[in-house]
Amino acid sequence: MSIKKDDRINGFINSAHQKEAVPALDVGFNKKKMQFESDYKDWINGQNMQFEYQGLWCDDSRLW
Repeated sequence: MSIKKDDRINGFINSAHQKEAVPALDVGFNKKKMQFESDYKDWINGQNMQFEYQGLWCDDSRLW
């Protein structure tokens, strides 16, 4: 059941049956995340090395 505020969904109330289904969704997400990380391992490592070497691209453009 959803809770609406100003005709927009603001929250949800789940039953015990629905809550039991959540770990199954987490397993699917974790599996996709692991697959992504293994597929793009070289790119991720390259981005991390670039960050360690150069820092954030916008470090010198902040006004404060």
